[in-house]
Amino acid sequence: MISLDKDRLLEKMDDLEKYLRELEEYLPEEKEDYLKNGLRKRACERAFQLASEDLLDICNLIISDEGLEYRPIVKIV
Repeated sequence: MISLDKDRLLEKMDDLEKYLRELEEYLPEEKEDYLKNGLRKRACERAFQLASEDLLDICNLIISDEGLEYRPIVKIV
């Protein structure tokens, strides 16, 4: 089993928190303000994308550490 890179995990968690704070900051109170402002909409989408990528990275670090990677069963005939 690979040892969990705790520093990398903490870094990813910090990044995730940063992107979520940014997303919260960018989101307007009203839905219409979001839909009408293309720049704000793209900023929100990008912050959400980066947060999602960090969340997947965190999951992959944990899965790797736990040895839960997908291993297909191969039948040799």
